[in-house]
Amino acid sequence: MSRFAIVGCAFGWIFLLNAPRVWAEDDAHTTTLVNQLQDSSDPAGSSVAFVELRQTLRILSGDVLATVQARLYAAMWISDDAQAIRRTALVLAASPSEQAVVVLVQRLDQSPAPAIAKAVCEGIHAFADKRPTFSPATTALALERLETIARNGRLPGPVVDSAVMAMATFGSDGFRELMKLESDRSTPNKIRNVLYTAMGETDDPRALAVLREVASDASVTEGRRIQATYSLGQMFSRAAVAGRPIDAAERTACVDGLKRCLSAAESDRVFAASLMAVSHMVNLEQDSDLQQAVFAALGSASEARREAGLEVLFQQDEPVASAVFSRIREIAESDADPNLRCAATAVLDKQEAIQATPLSDAK
Repeated sequence: MSRFAIVGCAFGWIFLLNAPRVWAEDDAHTTTLVNQLQDSSDPAGSSVAFVELRQTLRILSGDVLATVQARLYAAMWISDDAQAIRRTALVLAASPSEQAVVVLVQRLDQSPAPAIAKAVCEGIHAFADKRPTFSPATTALALERLETIARNGRLPGPVVDSAVMAMATFGSDGFRELMKLESDRSTPNKIRNVLYTAMGETDDPRALAVLREVASDASVTEGRRIQATYSLGQMFSRAAVAGRPIDAAERTACVDGLKRCLSAAESDRVFAASLMAVSHMVNLEQDSDLQQAVFAALGSASEARREAGLEVLFQQDEPVASAVFSRIREIAESDADPNLRCAATAVLDKQEAIQATPLSDAK
């Protein structure tokens, strides 16, 4: 075991020994839950423990929180069950702390089996949702370890993907490292499978221009264009939910670039991805270009285009034009694809509910 592993393991036990033992009954119950969490032979019990421990970590603080976290650290260090390690890491992500990330990163330093490396990386990635702030030292250590895993050509693709995605947890620092990988010609193709998705998840504003250029570049492979396009749409969607402004010039450039992909000349998959992304950038009710593209998609011979059009419409909370409504009904009643008929029926049901709601109630 390396010195990093020894130090990391010690962290858990030091916390466990030094944190005050408050609650008598709750303390015993927590121990039971941590043990259940590690038991992959009892899916029902481990699931119950997972939910309860996540809820517990969200409400605890101070020494009591440190006690529970310490038990989770210790359990993770001695486990060789990848699923149990993943569950433990996801529980820790409910109350993200720098110490938790340090322990997770040092768990990687044990040169674990691929399944365990993947589980730990997925746990680190789960911290991205709350975007915690880490010290420069922790960030540098984490990114170094994750890049080492990503560049390990002996590891299977899913492990590499999980390491690249985990780099997004570190925001602008993660974006900077991902850009180095993107610009390095020696970067293995395996890393590029999720590189643009990870860039978008950093939510660094600089990612917009990079993703926009890849998405609209016909010389780039279709798969990477779609990846970049989807990532752009998700960046706009998250920004809207968080109330985070996007530079007006960059917004216009992204919208214009992707609208050029809404043509008959583009592949069906690129068109579908672009349609979905643009729907996150502009208001359908106010954008005639998007309205025309959706209407054309619904009447297309391509299942991918019809599906994208329906998905855009299902996201809407405003009534659609009568011509669009008629085309949705046509798909619901007579489309050859049963999945599209179901999707169209769902859109119809939602539209009928919207149109039946009095304006005063909608407000």
